[in-house]
Amino acid sequence: MYINIYFGLNFDSGMQPTTSLKSGQVYVGKRTFLRWFETQLGLDGHAERIEHLRVEQYRQALSRYKKIDPSVFYEKSFDADQLATAENLLSRRDELLLAGFDLKQVQNQASPLPPRLKVIVDIEQLFLIDDTGKTKLVAGEAERFEAVLQALTYKKLPIQTLFVNEPIAFLPPQYKRLFDILKQQNIVIEQLNNTVNTETLAETDLSIFKQFVENKHPQGSQYQLKGDGSLLILEATNDIEAAAYIAKILHKNPQFKPTFIIPDASRVLDDALIHNGLPTFGLLSTSLGRPTLSTHADILCCPQCHGDFELTVIREAQGDIDEGILRCVPCRGIYPITGGIPRILPNALVSATEFCREHAAVLAPMGFDPDYREIRRFERLH
Repeated sequence: MYINIYFGLNFDSGMQPTTSLKSGQVYVGKRTFLRWFETQLGLDGHAERIEHLRVEQYRQALSRYKKIDPSVFYEKSFDADQLATAENLLSRRDELLLAGFDLKQVQNQASPLPPRLKVIVDIEQLFLIDDTGKTKLVAGEAERFEAVLQALTYKKLPIQTLFVNEPIAFLPPQYKRLFDILKQQNIVIEQLNNTVNTETLAETDLSIFKQFVENKHPQGSQYQLKGDGSLLILEATNDIEAAAYIAKILHKNPQFKPTFIIPDASRVLDDALIHNGLPTFGLLSTSLGRPTLSTHADILCCPQCHGDFELTVIREAQGDIDEGILRCVPCRGIYPITGGIPRILPNALVSATEFCREHAAVLAPMGFDPDYREIRRFERLH
């Protein structure tokens, strides 16, 4: 049976409007796109959320190379922040690999490399195990994508058409390389038709604003907006104030059902929603210094059913998780994180009386209905 794949870089976070799946259809985003191909090609089994391990490995490699060349170009940045420098240079290294740059064989080329590019290539040699090209660096998205590309050269998948949401010309190079291979297998790559019925939107404030952004109006032309409610522009001193205002609006208007399109994983709006007792996006900490709790959420298990935990961050302090919730996926048991410490004990949530009171609005959507009589009884006994 041949299938049709619908691919969009942001489809992992949900699509609006929602689409009913039919037999033979698969909707995938950036992350699930890679997983789907790995599963079909027998390449699955990779651990998730291990980027902090790769960053630490690369930090150690940068430190070793700095001893070889103390005046290397990243010297001052590395002295100021080793982890941030390692993360940045590792992302550059991954971009080269995904673009098809051979980091292992390029030294054999006759033409010299630019100095900084040569440093990246030299650092790559520190990870090589032997002449086979195997590396000690933990496999990330770049290595996994390369493995998929290599497997597709000798194995054909039952794909009829691959529909692409974004303009193909603007996609990262690894997708273009993959599409070229699929075309050689007579698989159709087609751009999704995302046109909207402009007749109903032509006169709205939002539509007029969009046309100005896309330079579809003559320069210097002016239009009087109607105030029809389709466009709201906030002017604030900073993003924190803007987020607080949005959260207040949603708190006072519970009938609103908003859809948020956020360009990056900033926790500013997430924190504002938490402070107003609203459901959060569940964004994880982006701290490179201490990804400990994110790691523990994968290692620890529920004491009742030994199931896996989901981590929800409520508050951070100096980049560390100060308060949060570990929720068991199978049995829905809830365990608090207070003072940066996971409290994985029976009745841990009931014993954390202040935590329950302060975050009752966050706990309620998770199915926790605090029995305050039980909390008061616990307080009297202790």
